Amino acid sequence: MGIRPDPKANESSNNSFVQIQQELRKQVAPRWHLYSSSNSWFAVRVKSRFEIAVSKALRSRGLEEFLPMFAARRQWSDRIRVLQLPLFPGYLFCRFEPADRAAVLAIPGVVLLVGSGKTPLPIDPSEIESIRLAVTSGLRVQPWNRLQIGNTVRIERGPLSGVQGVLLRFKGENHLILSVHLLQRGVAVELDESWVVASKPTIQLPKNSCPQSRERHLPCSVTRSGDDSHLRPRTNDPITFSPIGERDARS
Repeated sequence: MGIRPDPKANESSNNSFVQIQQELRKQVAPRWHLYSSSNSWFAVRVKSRFEIAVSKALRSRGLEEFLPMFAARRQWSDRIRVLQLPLFPGYLFCRFEPADRAAVLAIPGVVLLVGSGKTPLPIDPSEIESIRLAVTSGLRVQPWNRLQIGNTVRIERGPLSGVQGVLLRFKGENHLILSVHLLQRGVAVELDESWVVASKPTIQLPKNSCPQSRERHLPCSVTRSGDDSHLRPRTNDPITFSPIGERDARS
């Protein structure tokens, strides 16, 4: 006989899901100051499962960081658990002066700063703001591990008012795809189709100035050391690594 799902367990899972969503909103909103600094946002690549540790370390050093999380249900043999997981596994975002990147690279668990050659590339602050609004909206969000190209829409109502993205329908629901183009990854946000109006016809990929990755239209990256071969991505990872030495990283 198979194990029948316990209705009480499902109800408890739904309550936990809502509680975690509320907690995630509280974690992001109070310390968010998008326009309080002239520094740019950069993507930080970290070792697997080091996202939270690096986030805390950056914050303890007085750096403004952003680790977007989402509530995910995981089915076990006898129950359903709701976990907080990173929306961009292996990455988080930090705002700092490029000349101060050595302080970020020195943090245990940090692998590299995403960029071109030896220069970290800034992320469009509107992309960061869109992700922040999604995380704090109370809507269901989930990772979207590819860059979605197509007709774009603008949200006119609801907690994501003013945000632009690609509208897709899957699993019977409408989802807005918000992309971080430098990572070629994004976030899918479940929303009401009545909030949406047509916007720009297509999403344009940014031009890449890195000669090593121009053929694949992918960014290169800045590493902390020259021996990170065991941390190189799988073949489907969107980042191309270009190692540099410790002295170059601190210059």
